[in-house]
Amino acid sequence: MDTVTANFGLSEYGTWFGLTALSVPLGHFAGKPFRGPSAFVFGLTGFIAGYMLAVQSSWGRLTGYLPNDREVVAYGLKYPDGRFPVTAVSMARKKTGNGMD
Repeated sequence: MDTVTANFGLSEYGTWFGLTALSVPLGHFAGKPFRGPSAFVFGLTGFIAGYMLAVQSSWGRLTGYLPNDREVVAYGLKYPDGRFPVTAVSMARKKTGNGMD
């Protein structure tokens, strides 16, 4: 998880704090009788949801499921065009010839 959060860029931080900033006023206006607690709960929910979306985006770029041209150049890696990410599950499901396939 440290690698994923260390890979956060401006877009991840913008998603995280932007969702938090939008959730607080929404909670304030939506929770008429209890504006303070409602704004807090909405803000906390937006904070957690924004963090989860930021982690998902960062993880997707690190694993190659999302465009990651900047990281490829930064780490000096070269992938052929049209590369499809290979997962551990697909590697484990190779044909073994034992009749169990």
